[in-house]
Amino acid sequence: MDFAYLTGISGASYYEGFFSMVKRSKDGEYVAVSSRGNFYMTWAPGQTYWFPHNRPTARRVQAMGWDPKDRIWLTNRGGGLFMANKPGLADKDDFSEQNVNSRGFGLLDVG
Repeated sequence: MDFAYLTGISGASYYEGFFSMVKRSKDGEYVAVSSRGNFYMTWAPGQTYWFPHNRPTARRVQAMGWDPKDRIWLTNRGGGLFMANKPGLADKDDFSEQNVNSRGFGLLDVG
């Protein structure tokens, strides 16, 4: 079976590629951005495998991390900022866009 068919992730392959960045929450959960930015993966303690997610926007993912309230933030390569609507690991439908006047410059980190 094709991995992309099983997960619904297009352009992803279980056998090749690497993460461009990996971040860990205080609870031991991880979020990682694929090297090309076309998807991200999450892992929580007790899970056997990393779980792939489609990106929440048409633009590629630049970076991801955790805010002090344990919510995931995501920046894309067009200067957009997205915040998860709930604490913990988030799927692509759990993000909402935040209004940041980056004027199209990519955001590398959110502090």
